[in-house]
Amino acid sequence: MYTELADFLKGQGRNIEAEEFYRKAIDISTNYNEHRKLAKFFIEIGQTNEAEGIYRKVIELEPTNNYAYIDLAEIFIKTKKYKEAEECYIKSLEIDPTNEYTYIYIAELYDMMGDTKQAELYYRKVIDLFPTFKRAYSDFGTILEEQGRNSEAEKYYRNAIKIDPIYLYPHISLVDLLEKLGRKKEAEKLIRKGMKFELKKTFVYRKIIRILRSFGKELEAEKYIKKEKSLN
Repeated sequence: MYTELADFLKGQGRNIEAEEFYRKAIDISTNYNEHRKLAKFFIEIGQTNEAEGIYRKVIELEPTNNYAYIDLAEIFIKTKKYKEAEECYIKSLEIDPTNEYTYIYIAELYDMMGDTKQAELYYRKVIDLFPTFKRAYSDFGTILEEQGRNSEAEKYYRNAIKIDPIYLYPHISLVDLLEKLGRKKEAEKLIRKGMKFELKKTFVYRKIIRILRSFGKELEAEKYIKKEKSLN
């Protein structure tokens, strides 16, 4: 009840009152989500120190709460305290090595820090541990492409699509890669295949329009322009 009222007050811009009710909610509940709500509220209004304090308090009372470490890491990333964020993710993995997303988060952090070797290590680790985790393949493909390792990137994009044929992101990444490599016919075939599923998004139509125009297929491109407009 207190949290719902706090959400309403926040939506009204009545932040002082909202904070009061968020605090009342955590006074009567040990539910982590209530604490997280208050921390997120502080982040939204630019008070990251307050949010950090809440997560630290949760960790002090509940040292095995791996989600608190993940959320605290996000604050450290926002404030560019990357080593502290790294420590939080490592601690979270010690507590729960079965959370596949934590491997992604720390890999992204290492990439952000410019440590591509460590980023690659964690991507390979999560793929080994969770071989059907489609996001790991897609994200790792992006990292490899950024390094100019295009054939490896293509392999990981295709693996992600194989796991989930309607997964949008590797489709788009692979289409862009194929275009970049001058393999436009393959890019066209892939995006047409994807559009049979659930990839009917504005930017997907724009890609097929661009590809068709590059082949001089103006009439067909016009059909997709009309379809794109119908989405808006």
